[in-house]
Amino acid sequence: MEGGVLMSDAAIYEFYDSIIKFCNVTGHFVSNKALLDDVKSGYPSPDSLRVMVDSHGGDVIKLEKKVAKNRIERRGAWAKTMDNSIALDNYDRTDAICFASKLEQIESVDKFRKNVRSWCSKELEIFKRDGCWTTEKPLSFGEFIMLYQEGKLNHKDWPSRRRKIMSSKKDPVD
Repeated sequence: MEGGVLMSDAAIYEFYDSIIKFCNVTGHFVSNKALLDDVKSGYPSPDSLRVMVDSHGGDVIKLEKKVAKNRIERRGAWAKTMDNSIALDNYDRTDAICFASKLEQIESVDKFRKNVRSWCSKELEIFKRDGCWTTEKPLSFGEFIMLYQEGKLNHKDWPSRRRKIMSSKKDPVD
């Protein structure tokens, strides 16, 4: 039975880690695509022109290739995240689609991607430190969205929950 618990912990760890990677890849895709769209608009902002020259040598084709590469990386990271969610039996197709599209929003408009990444990073940090998760089961895509909309996608509300879980765990020496 202990092996199953450890495997479950490893699966949960992999799930949260894959979400962090998906958020990072999505962030690169979104920023590069927004830059490409602005440059191709015919009226790029001065900031876009500066970034275009500084980061891409002013080469639109180079930026287009980067966006295409980001798109492929994003697709792969999303497939891994969905596979991990399915393995944990917390996958819902509608919620997954909404989650992925919400992550594509520009962070100056919506901080969802930043908050999801931060929550997952903190969850992994807590697990490494305390050896337990702050929730009984990993958050689903729908729960991420709901907690974010309620302003609760942070760990401020979770410490008492973590203490309760830790106190209910049996000491392995017993």
